[in-house]
Amino acid sequence: MTNNQSELESQVICSLEQMLTRYSQLDQLTQKMLAKHQQGQAIETEIEEMNQQRSELMLLEQESVLINDAYRNSREHASEAVKKLTEQTAVLIAGVIEAIAQLETAARQSYERLTPQINQNVKGNQMKQAYGNLGQ
Repeated sequence: MTNNQSELESQVICSLEQMLTRYSQLDQLTQKMLAKHQQGQAIETEIEEMNQQRSELMLLEQESVLINDAYRNSREHASEAVKKLTEQTAVLIAGVIEAIAQLETAARQSYERLTPQINQNVKGNQMKQAYGNLGQ
């Protein structure tokens, strides 16, 4: 391996480690959100934090595209270190996606459960306003 390839591999490993760290933080946040939701607590602050982390991840991914492409073009196969970090990141991403799917399902169920209740309350208030004024 040439010195240039070694430096390129080091950059790719550094990039993958940063991604793994960021996805790990996102995973911890989604787990916290699931726990809070199950306890009936609001998660608005965590949603804002998730959006911020997502933006930072997208920026990191964009910054690493050129390095990753150069690495892929410089060899036929990835090194074991790169493979291992890539696999760890993929597993972590799958877990984050599953947790987000659970949160979306829970939010949808809450919406479906609360919407009829809210509509009934609105109708009740409208009727009260319409007919309540007749008696005065």
